[in-house]
Amino acid sequence: MIRILIAAIIAVSLAVASFGGAAWAAGRDSYYYPPVNSEEVFARDLALAPIPKR
Repeated sequence: MIRILIAAIIAVSLAVASFGGAAWAAGRDSYYYPPVNSEEVFARDLALAPIPKR
């Protein structure tokens, strides 16, 4: 049971990390998004991929 819980936590954290990386790359891709200031990019990253609290 503990092993299943640990595996689920790792899987969720990896999914959040990969999705956050995709949102980070898309937010800075000038082909799909116009250039924006850093505050707008930061707000978009937070909205797309919330950072888990440690």
